[in-house]
Amino acid sequence: MIPALSIDEICERVKDRYDYDESRIVGIMLARYNTQLSKQIINDCYSYWHYYADKDFDMFWLGYGEYSADDKEDIIILNFPENRTRHFFDTKEFLRSKKIIKDYTSSKFVNKDTVQLILVNYHHGNLHFDEHIVINLEENLDMYLSGIRQLVSEIIDDTAKYSDIRELHNAMLKDEFRAKIKKTSISVAKEALGPLSPLIE
Repeated sequence: MIPALSIDEICERVKDRYDYDESRIVGIMLARYNTQLSKQIINDCYSYWHYYADKDFDMFWLGYGEYSADDKEDIIILNFPENRTRHFFDTKEFLRSKKIIKDYTSSKFVNKDTVQLILVNYHHGNLHFDEHIVINLEENLDMYLSGIRQLVSEIIDDTAKYSDIRELHNAMLKDEFRAKIKKTSISVAKEALGPLSPLIE
């Protein structure tokens, strides 16, 4: 689990983290901290998912940063026990970056004010937002978050096995994983279109 203040920061950080010729699936969490559900997910799951994913899967938390010096009008310091580095949430940056993602993916789900996980392909040195899966985690909510916990754990497991959204998409169609996910938007570019130009460079 990686705090990332903006979409620009995510795009820069993946270039540092991965090799140019590496292919992998990257997660971007859209979770506005000033909702009760987001706070509960962070309190219950943030550290666990971080250690569970280890190096197999990177999930960037959009709008989140570290080492905030003080509280400001649009910045909220996260309140969970492991927050020793003053993780914070920046509302304005979150909304700005969320709009950019919506424009790049043309996904109707990104426009909703819900907790969502976007899975995006990384290859040839860039994130490719035209190859994505958007999962609305709130549609998989139950009283104790067990549906969300199980779903994200399975996504972490599957992204360790697959390095491309197309492969993950095919697996979702074949097994029980697809049946468990509600309100999912999938956009996979057809290979017949040839090489894809990254939407953010």
